[in-house]
Amino acid sequence: MLRALIVDDDHHMRLLIRLTLETGDAEIGVACEAESGPAALAAIRADRPDVVVLDNMMPGMSGLDVAREVLRDDPDQRIVLFSAALDERTLAQAGALGVRACLHKTSIEQLVETVLEVVAAP
Repeated sequence: MLRALIVDDDHHMRLLIRLTLETGDAEIGVACEAESGPAALAAIRADRPDVVVLDNMMPGMSGLDVAREVLRDDPDQRIVLFSAALDERTLAQAGALGVRACLHKTSIEQLVETVLEVVAAP
């Protein structure tokens, strides 16, 4: 079973992401959740999830800031930036950092497929 970390500052969005990932036959389990960048960093270091579903717009530390720090230490960590704010600049920065995929929150129906593709990619 794939182990995912959900990072979003909104409790309801974390619940929706959890339900989306854990529903169906994809065998994705949510290992843990975090509501902030610093909590995400701690969870990634402690739990070593297979994939991180990461919001970008969070108070204090953006998802790109989290990705930058995580990928500097572990360039193989699989990250899906899942955000309502995905402009050209954000997409370019995410790609340059090594974020594996970016998905707008309005496309949540594609989240399971995106997570599976990211984990399967070399």
